[in-house]
Amino acid sequence: MNRFRIALTVLILLSVACASLPQAAPTALPTTEALAPLPTLTAQPPVESTPLPPEPIPPTATAAAPALGELVPIQPSNLPGEWLLIDSPNALRTLHFDGVFVWAGSEAGGLVQWEPTMRSPLRHTRATGFPLTSVYDLASDASTGYVYAVGDTGFAMWDGSAWQYWYAEQLGFPADLPLSAVAVEPGTSVLWIGGQEGLDYADYFNEPTRRGGGLLRWDWQTGEMQRFSAPDPLLSNQINDLLVGLDGTLWVASGLYGSEPTDGGISFRSPDGNWGEFGRQHGSDGFAIDRGLNGYGFGSLAQAADGRIYAASRRGVSWLEPGAEKWQFVEFWDAQQMALDDQGYLWVAAREGLFRLENDYPVNVFTRGTQSVNYRAAAFDGQGGIWFGGEQGLSVWQEGTLQELSVPGALPSMLVTDLALNGDGSLWLRSGGVVCQILEDAYIQCYPDETTAIEAASPWTGTTALWPLSPEGKLWLLEERTAWAYDGSSWASVALDAGSGEYIQGFAVGPGDRLALSSEAGLELYDPAGQARSVTWVASTDFYTVVQHPFFDAAGSAIWGSSAYSNFFPGPALRYSLDSQTWETIADPLLANLSPQGLSLSPSGEIWAATADGHLLVLRQDTWQVLPITAEAMGSVGFAWVKFGLGADLWLATIDPCGFEAVCVSGLVYYDSANWMRFTPENSPLASAWIFDVVHTPGDMAWVATTAGLQKFSPP
Repeated sequence: MNRFRIALTVLILLSVACASLPQAAPTALPTTEALAPLPTLTAQPPVESTPLPPEPIPPTATAAAPALGELVPIQPSNLPGEWLLIDSPNALRTLHFDGVFVWAGSEAGGLVQWEPTMRSPLRHTRATGFPLTSVYDLASDASTGYVYAVGDTGFAMWDGSAWQYWYAEQLGFPADLPLSAVAVEPGTSVLWIGGQEGLDYADYFNEPTRRGGGLLRWDWQTGEMQRFSAPDPLLSNQINDLLVGLDGTLWVASGLYGSEPTDGGISFRSPDGNWGEFGRQHGSDGFAIDRGLNGYGFGSLAQAADGRIYAASRRGVSWLEPGAEKWQFVEFWDAQQMALDDQGYLWVAAREGLFRLENDYPVNVFTRGTQSVNYRAAAFDGQGGIWFGGEQGLSVWQEGTLQELSVPGALPSMLVTDLALNGDGSLWLRSGGVVCQILEDAYIQCYPDETTAIEAASPWTGTTALWPLSPEGKLWLLEERTAWAYDGSSWASVALDAGSGEYIQGFAVGPGDRLALSSEAGLELYDPAGQARSVTWVASTDFYTVVQHPFFDAAGSAIWGSSAYSNFFPGPALRYSLDSQTWETIADPLLANLSPQGLSLSPSGEIWAATADGHLLVLRQDTWQVLPITAEAMGSVGFAWVKFGLGADLWLATIDPCGFEAVCVSGLVYYDSANWMRFTPENSPLASAWIFDVVHTPGDMAWVATTAGLQKFSPP
């Protein structure tokens, strides 16, 4: 069972299937050692950034989102050190309209400033002086024009031309926990900032230790601070949203959102400093519904012009009429950020779509398809346009017309799953299911579909590609039960109708346009004329019913693959001889726990194997040889896959325990034929431990595909 869970986790992970500004070195941020007194706006040296014009950005200043296929310059987001990061601002966490611009904060993609009329974006990233990687809440003050942002490492303030920054620990919060909410008392320099509470589990059977979080009232000009925490006067130290009401009352949404039961609810502080609350107080056994407030953790707040307060929770939306003591409630699933239009209607981004409350009833006005869309953010732009989105990106809906917006020079998604280097030096990748290429490390070009991308990529002269590549240089594309081949000028097809397999697990191309497909029904083979035959499994491998990621050997005389039971359980390596038409199960005991993508063909024609229990082997002269690995480089349970660099260089993805009887991809190992080096987010600027692919380019540079974007660095 342990092996089953390990293989399941690894396989699911591995099967998940971009107006630049000049690159500048990150400007040094204020030191975290000098915690008091905090500098004022005029005294603190600003972090370098690109000035923002005071008027709306004209079309010539920042181009609108390009069509797929258009060449646009890359805007990187540099992290500390020499690792270049190309990321995506499409995983939205919050939207905010400051009266002039719409601001879009993202998870690990920085901040984008949109001009609503032209719908043109200006990115704020580390490369342009913006200090946060993830943005969890935004606020602004119309009287000063300042914009405030909180996120993964602290608090940032925009004065219209530059960003200023305070680390979380400078404000008295733990350095390793993000700031989660911000609000401003209009016309003043007084801010309210909330933090995320950390839960440290010492063991499975006891309550976790709580730390961090809570609420700060801070006058950033004078440095005066006042702190508040649970159980008095707050309900919970997990602060999710803050709102300074029309009468100056502070409203606080707290609690572990989405978790029930938990401490939390809605707290409020009157202008004279008196506190009150609705909900379940920290450490108490209070009932979940307090005076009609339905739910535990609350994630978003809004206030109508008549004073009505709205609070969003996992269960739906509750509201409190001015002067009332009891809340009212409407139910729908996972209500997130809310926005009010100029007619007073409440709009809610939620799991199942975008909702509008009419006569206190939720009307689903927009959703994509039939599945959950997980909208997390919503805001109005002052012109009747509702901006909304979530992990899938940003959309604007106005007068019945929907427009999906993208940011030039950014990846379609943070998730980059596949990489390949063409012979002309262009890097090709898949990001969020979209194929893009990067030219000269400075321009990115994305394509509307795989067919268009293949035509643009041809002729392909690299050793590996995003698509099956025949020795003759044809690029192949599998669509349903048809295989298409592009030779640089025309397409040809082969109908795949021999087998009865429903789920295609792998597609390989060998010399002379020989094809091999693996499915739960077996192996399908096609000769150059398209004639097909099915191959059943060898009797000794009945338990392993699927060949993962098949490939032809260098001579084209055999098909190799790693086996698995029901796609999950790691099994031994398999080899099918095309000459003798027989199966061979590799009986070496070190190969018994082969990772689903652990078998690979090197550019020199050798067969390499990486196992889930930490072995690396190579087949030379019909003998499997084991490569010794240093303990410092390993530091993990095993390997998920092996890739090949230049010459004798190797790259391996490592796996480590990450839960009960489970493992996750945890880092990257590099071997230059003499030295082993392991890269993780803890010992390097690697943006994510979840590694999907890597390519090594001439000039000793490596590109790494992760769940947090695309990174480039030079191995030491």
